[in-house]
Amino acid sequence: MNDQYELVLYGGKFDCLTNAHIAAGRWVRDKLDPDKILFMVSKAPPHKRKGVSNAKARFKMVKAGIAGEDRFEASDLELKRPGLSYTVDTVEQLLSIYGKNTRISMILSSEYLDPKNDWYLPKWHGAEKLMKLCRFLVVTRAPISADQAREWAKLLPQAEFEIVDFPSPDVSSTMVRDRVARGESIDDLVPLPVATIIKEKGYYKPKSEKSMTNSPIRPLSHIYRTKMGLLTDLYQLTMGQAAFDAGMAEDEAVFDLHFRKNPFGGGFTVASGMAHTIDYIVNCFGFTRSDIKYLGSLKGNDGKKLFTKPYLEYLKGMKFTGDVDMVKEGTAVFPMLPMVRVRAPYIQGQIIETALLCMNNFASLIATKSARMRMAVGTDPYVDFGLRRAQGIDGSLMASWAAYVGGSDGTSNVLAGKLFRIPVKGTFAHSWVMSFKKELDAFFRYAESMGNNCTFLVDTYNTLAGVKNAIKVGLWLRERGYKMVGVRLDSGKLGDLSMKARKLLDEAGFEDAVIFATNDLDEYKITRLKIEGAKIGAWGIGTMMIVAYDQPALGGVYKLAAIRKKGETEWRYCVKLSEDDIKTSLPGIKQVRRFFDRNGQILGDLIYDQLRSNPVDNDYIDIKTGRRVNVFHFAGAGWRELLEPSIRGGKIVTDAITPAEARAHREREVASLPEKVRKLKRPARYPVYLESNLHEIRKTLIADARAEAARMMEEAA
Repeated sequence: MNDQYELVLYGGKFDCLTNAHIAAGRWVRDKLDPDKILFMVSKAPPHKRKGVSNAKARFKMVKAGIAGEDRFEASDLELKRPGLSYTVDTVEQLLSIYGKNTRISMILSSEYLDPKNDWYLPKWHGAEKLMKLCRFLVVTRAPISADQAREWAKLLPQAEFEIVDFPSPDVSSTMVRDRVARGESIDDLVPLPVATIIKEKGYYKPKSEKSMTNSPIRPLSHIYRTKMGLLTDLYQLTMGQAAFDAGMAEDEAVFDLHFRKNPFGGGFTVASGMAHTIDYIVNCFGFTRSDIKYLGSLKGNDGKKLFTKPYLEYLKGMKFTGDVDMVKEGTAVFPMLPMVRVRAPYIQGQIIETALLCMNNFASLIATKSARMRMAVGTDPYVDFGLRRAQGIDGSLMASWAAYVGGSDGTSNVLAGKLFRIPVKGTFAHSWVMSFKKELDAFFRYAESMGNNCTFLVDTYNTLAGVKNAIKVGLWLRERGYKMVGVRLDSGKLGDLSMKARKLLDEAGFEDAVIFATNDLDEYKITRLKIEGAKIGAWGIGTMMIVAYDQPALGGVYKLAAIRKKGETEWRYCVKLSEDDIKTSLPGIKQVRRFFDRNGQILGDLIYDQLRSNPVDNDYIDIKTGRRVNVFHFAGAGWRELLEPSIRGGKIVTDAITPAEARAHREREVASLPEKVRKLKRPARYPVYLESNLHEIRKTLIADARAEAARMMEEAA
């Protein structure tokens, strides 16, 4: 008689419990007939520390959501245990509670068996012990098939796996949080008791400007609300037709997005456009019926249809099914570092190239310019005033996003404020003053209406006379319980005028009134004004930043790095040659490791190939000089991988990042760079290295390509 107690452990953050969780539990219960399924609510696991609701709230939702389900039980055992949350500790504790005659089966998502996953099971804390203590019920998730999961399981013979292949609902906790943030119903995504708690408690719902700034945002799909597969160059689609005809449509390809030179003569670039990239690929990429009809109407040089019906049918059902890894928005990046890595069927990866370059090039350019403005103004507030000079509506919206990531404190762009939850700021225009016969009357009328938002533009006629009029109205406001915020200077010698205005304001008792300056400012003018001793306390920056006036484009490129036939295991690495070394691409499936010292200061970056490199070896190649160096100071240093999983199998696997979160990340990143790299003029070069094996692979590919080119020249002659 077998009296072994069968316990199924279903662990997770459950932020929040969804119908997919319930469905998985029911399937395991009905098929395997365990004694109990324990829904173990965890602390934020080491690889996933974000969340909206607190631990007690998550436990309460799980308990309510599984109430009435046979043999389902909620546990807060991990929440009560101090320190970090590790699964192996939980399993050992459960064995001590339920007895040694207990067999524990742990529900595990198939993605944790993928050797290329950063969260691969053998990498877990105490993995060897864990694999001896319990068996694993592997739940497959698209695009990972049950057969693929079984193949991966064979790589871990020390563990016991059972593949659970059941039709899981297409529901995720991120989907729930996104819907709540947008004010949409979640009744079809979660159990009714969970939906009730979320609504009553207001979980995940923006409640204030601060919480709104930190809630998930879709920067493209909220605006366009249609598929945007046609946002590409024609040659992407014609290459797709050729690939389709050649039987290459489903070949697996790896593409990298990187740039070749830091903009503005600076020492670093701020990565931006990542949120737009994720939203575009998952929610906007594809073709509508009218798109297909339009493509079907295009003709080639011979007057015949450009695209075939089978190819158009293929495009009609296309959606992105690949993987995307990228640096976090706001990360400091450098030439040749992969910012985005796409691994997908060849045609999909090729068609999305243009849109990805459009978004990441422009957003990174503006975020970098904004970061330079932030370095110039120091801790002073500064606002993006660039809408009226922006390159079109789309340009203005993305620029306001990127400027905020780069360091602005707000924007004058009200639509960007609403869509992206960026703080909006503003004063008034010269036209307001000019619409009255006397400047003083204009100030009074504005103050009567907007007493809680009074920054007076004082240079319509005479700046210092304008300051005196502002003081008169400021005293009137003070008597009525309001406060004059300050005055704005928009012309003239800003340094001299600010010092004279400051003296007038201080003498009148307005020591806390801010002098706000505008007028074609950039990082160099601001720096000069600071050196002159200008008494400017806040800045409005428009044209010079919003269009990246001194360098209107970032030279980002998107290159094929590896390809293999569908079903094959071996990759063919690719390199693009050029007489200019900086234009010769890097082959392989690359990752970037960033090293930092014990104080968190960044030391340098290493580019390595995930399949054929050894990033532990200190034998590196300087990417600029090609010289071999031994980086002794990296030994024992901390490190992190820059490319993080964002999309797997066409599904978002990362928490949505907001401009506020990206802004905070950028602030930490730039502050951690070497001081000489942060200089506005003539900065030091940041150290970027190639792992030696990758360097040798590249050299071999270059030599082979040049030899083949020479052979072709001989044949042609």
